[in-house]
Amino acid sequence: MIEPLLLGHLIIFALSAIACVAAIPQARKIQHPGTREGFVVFLGSVALWSGGYIGYLIAPTRSGKVAFYILGFVFAFVAVAAWLYFCAAYTGRPPRHAPFRNLILGTFLFFIALKVTNPLHNLYFTTEWVTEPFPHLVIHHELLYWIVLGLSYAAITVGFFVLMERFYHTGSDSRPLVVLVGLSGLPAVATIIGGQIDWLLPLMYEPPGVALFAVGTLFFYRQRFEGIRLTGESDEPAIFLDQDTCVRDYNQAARRLSTSQSIHS
Repeated sequence: MIEPLLLGHLIIFALSAIACVAAIPQARKIQHPGTREGFVVFLGSVALWSGGYIGYLIAPTRSGKVAFYILGFVFAFVAVAAWLYFCAAYTGRPPRHAPFRNLILGTFLFFIALKVTNPLHNLYFTTEWVTEPFPHLVIHHELLYWIVLGLSYAAITVGFFVLMERFYHTGSDSRPLVVLVGLSGLPAVATIIGGQIDWLLPLMYEPPGVALFAVGTLFFYRQRFEGIRLTGESDEPAIFLDQDTCVRDYNQAARRLSTSQSIHS
């Protein structure tokens, strides 16, 4: 009989992967090319990240578990890069024109290579068979893991900041998207304290947050999500109309202009 804790982890990561894969067709409908590319790669990498963790939990051999864990580990890092690409494109900062682009790409590939070759040097993690809270191959994270995790969280925070800045710049009600962005970051707490709580494993638990963000933005708030990008990319007054020529969104400059005209009329 499968352990309830193991089953719970399998369900969480399986649902996260399914939600991200299901959201990809909606993400492909995003009109802006850079935003679309970043979001699709982001969702795909999180799905593979979750799939790697599922394989790690159920693979029967040590080598299989390590291989699947590294797969999830690598695509977690890819997801960070895709998140930054998406945030930059969405907020009008073309990633292809980023300064030091080749240096950033080289550094990214260097860390990917370190992750893939971890069985040779064990700089990221070591492994050990344990029987509690259920029989599994436990991952002991080393110093390099925590350094890279800290740098990744710093980069993710920059992405959150530029998104919030763009949400503020629009004049419409962006609170649902602000809430979604905030909730998507909550599982990071489980990642940080996973090694200290009996019913958590030393894994990265962000996929459920990503799934929530993807489902919320693409299935419930996609028009508002795209409208904010359009109206926020200019300091000039801008409004976004729907197919019925009704105002869907407007930016701060348009709101100030409207307020000024109301005062003088």
